[in-house]
Amino acid sequence: MSATMEQAYPTIFELRSAHSLLMKRLREGSSATSMREELTSFILRARATGALLDADVHREAAQGLIDYWSATLVRDSIVVPETTLAEFNPALAPTLAEELCPYLGLEAFREKDSKRFFGRSRMLQSMLTKLAEARLVTVFGPSGSGKSSVVLGGLLPMLREGALEGSASWRYAGPLVPGSDPLANLAECFGTQRESFLGDPLRLTKLLADGPPVCLVIDQFEEMFTLCEDDAARDAFAANLVALLHTESPRHCAILTMRSDYDQHLAKLPELQKLIEAADQRATPLNAAELREAIEKAAEPVGLKLESGLVERLIGDVLGEPAALPLLQFTLFRLWQERDHNRLTLAAYNRLGGGRVALARSADALYESLIPQDQFTMRRILLRMVRPGAGSSEVTSSRVLRTELLAIGDDPGRVERVLQKLVDARLVRSGANGDPDAQVEVAHEALVRNWPRLVTWLEQLRGQMTTRRHFETFADEWERFGRSSGLLAGAQLEEAERWLRSEEAEELGVKPQLRAFIEASRAAADRAERTRRHLRNARFAAVILLAVISVGLYVLKQKADQQRAEDETRKLAALLAENQKTQQALTAYIRSAKVARSLFRSVSPSSSEVVASASQLARPRRQRPIEPGAAISGITTGTVCCVVTDVTNGTKRYLLSTALVTGAKGSRVVQPPKGSAIGTVIRTDAESALTSVIDLAAGVSTNNVVPLRGVMRPQMRALKAGDAVYMLGSVSGLVKGNVVSANDFVITTIASEDEDMGAPLLNEDNELVGVMWQTNGGLSIAISMSMVQMTRDVKLASP
Repeated sequence: MSATMEQAYPTIFELRSAHSLLMKRLREGSSATSMREELTSFILRARATGALLDADVHREAAQGLIDYWSATLVRDSIVVPETTLAEFNPALAPTLAEELCPYLGLEAFREKDSKRFFGRSRMLQSMLTKLAEARLVTVFGPSGSGKSSVVLGGLLPMLREGALEGSASWRYAGPLVPGSDPLANLAECFGTQRESFLGDPLRLTKLLADGPPVCLVIDQFEEMFTLCEDDAARDAFAANLVALLHTESPRHCAILTMRSDYDQHLAKLPELQKLIEAADQRATPLNAAELREAIEKAAEPVGLKLESGLVERLIGDVLGEPAALPLLQFTLFRLWQERDHNRLTLAAYNRLGGGRVALARSADALYESLIPQDQFTMRRILLRMVRPGAGSSEVTSSRVLRTELLAIGDDPGRVERVLQKLVDARLVRSGANGDPDAQVEVAHEALVRNWPRLVTWLEQLRGQMTTRRHFETFADEWERFGRSSGLLAGAQLEEAERWLRSEEAEELGVKPQLRAFIEASRAAADRAERTRRHLRNARFAAVILLAVISVGLYVLKQKADQQRAEDETRKLAALLAENQKTQQALTAYIRSAKVARSLFRSVSPSSSEVVASASQLARPRRQRPIEPGAAISGITTGTVCCVVTDVTNGTKRYLLSTALVTGAKGSRVVQPPKGSAIGTVIRTDAESALTSVIDLAAGVSTNNVVPLRGVMRPQMRALKAGDAVYMLGSVSGLVKGNVVSANDFVITTIASEDEDMGAPLLNEDNELVGVMWQTNGGLSIAISMSMVQMTRDVKLASP
């Protein structure tokens, strides 16, 4: 009598289960005689099962059960069949279905994978103890230490099953991953608006006030520093989390995971840092026994066998290695793909190269299987998913939208095809194809660190990737504020355009938003240049006209002969009548002066861009003292006239200059060449764009001493033709000249440069008599102080 292979127990576990049922019947009073047929069938099936058992420990266990029931039958004088366990026959092993794979590759364990999660009993017990005593557990560890897996695949399922008192009835929120905008992700997690958290540290507590206790799970908390560049959003997120953990009723709690090499950044969030330091849980490396449990316990439920000696080789290969867990899981996943029926073999392990190189060989095999065009696309895709960190060799993974990858410049069909191959190889993780918001990321940073080919690409392009990220940050802010502010200009715009035309930009791929941002910056810069050219031409025409008139009047005043004066006047009138170009220029100037404000608005920030007041500007770094003659920059580069104070508030300081330099009300003014912000324009002339008043930022130092000329004083006497005057310009320095004509405008023989616009004009007594408005050759025009006083809505006095 024999049993067929179809009757054999599939695994040692089914054989043991059948044995347990027979033992139960004996305990309930059945005799071996009454169970003769069942016992005989069990022995025959157990013998046949031997052909499926290769592990010595399992064969010994099966033979022991056969011998036990054979002896039972013999005691009752019942003839027993052959009791020798069949020899192992690998050809007879069942082939396990693909979906039974117990290993995850590079992916972290999630709650749905809890039945496959083993090896962390010691750490899980420590975490439960901490959470019972406190309200926060923060799991720290290096990349690849299994932080996310132990929380999502181990701790959360235990809490949901009631591992702590009341935890089965908690509400679980998350896992939330901060990303580049943690407030937006927090708001989405709780179904509210992002802006509601800004300025309200109790917003989250209020939302959860009437419900059950909430356990908030935040994975990869280091992204608060690696991806989030908005300090206000980071601070608001931390403030709401701190308030949540301080709430007495209901008693909320939180579980965080964070890479240990970023814990120094917690100093930016001091209140949260105190709570985290008291809740520190280190993800220590698994020892050999825990690694064995993680390998073997996951294999048992699906009937997966491991060839004798394989587990020892796996443990020896990854024990003590950085990123040991993802490397081990990936190697086991690849062994599963190479399995022989239901067995993982040493032969397959040797082909893969062992745990240390299996990942690199698999990635290389995929890359080399592609045609050259697909290889280029694969490189582009992977380089979009990583970003250089702050350290010299640090690189972190970065999630990107699937739609963003489809717009990197390659054929979208090819991108989809290559991306799917990366996903199938478990090198990349992706959301659903049809989801427009689906995100894509490398399956684990172990790939970034352990695939030499990718490491080489990163080393070659690190600088260019940093440059790309620098400009993308500006573009993201531009998008965030509705494309209303933050455009590039000057040297920074030229650098962005050069980079966009470079081979490296072509190789890395550029987001459409970045291209649109740079193009919009160029369009705005061109508009600003056209406006400046218009104003410059109008001023030039005005200089010609005023100079001709002033010189003519000066000559007329020197003539004693009235007839000669009349003749000169007629000649001057004829000269002006014949000079059609001068007349046209004057008309253009008058027209431009009337629309000065609208012209300035086209090149100055909109109301949404303007800083509320100069006192709110950040304190400038390496700021030089502001004094008469210092260079400033608004819509163009010019000069400070003087530092003044409001007579109604003597402690409040302002700068006086010309609106042709600073731009319209609300424009920011900086100090070249670094571009440090020093203030904001608060007043300009309504029609003629003459002088402007700049509200100084807090902390900007001033010095009203004029080099070589002593201390400037307000004007004490009127000017007349022939008086000596001095200009202190940021380019020309101290220059002497004579007055040609003086009324609302002062025309002098001072030669100056365009960058001297806004400079102080002084008389021989060092009194301030005007603000330099513009220049042409050997003549300059200044706005008299009487004109300045008339155009101010408050009176200003020199300090």
